[in-house]
Amino acid sequence: MFPLIVRFVLTTTVILAAPCLSRSDPVAANPPKDAELVASFRSHRDAFEKLASMGGEDANTTSYLNLETLNEEPLTDGRQALGPARRSEYKQLIADIRPDLAVWLDWYRVTFSYWRGGD
Repeated sequence: MFPLIVRFVLTTTVILAAPCLSRSDPVAANPPKDAELVASFRSHRDAFEKLASMGGEDANTTSYLNLETLNEEPLTDGRQALGPARRSEYKQLIADIRPDLAVWLDWYRVTFSYWRGGD
């Protein structure tokens, strides 16, 4: 009986996981190397500092920014409270650094990450 249960669980897992694995993005599994991140930070230090400063000011307004969310219609998650000039400044800074840069904001820190993948 136990071998039948094990076989059933394994078969079910494979069947349910196959669609997820077939849709996964191989690029997403290949994050940037440390040296690439350091070089990016060094070459765009002023832009990162400006984003961090702006993010600290806007932490009570929104929590997540990237080019996609800044361009969505309608704007959500507090981004609608950012004026067009402010959103444009965020978009320009993010695009100058790297188009897949994401900025997470909260009241005690600003975090940068690189997102990739998805459909």
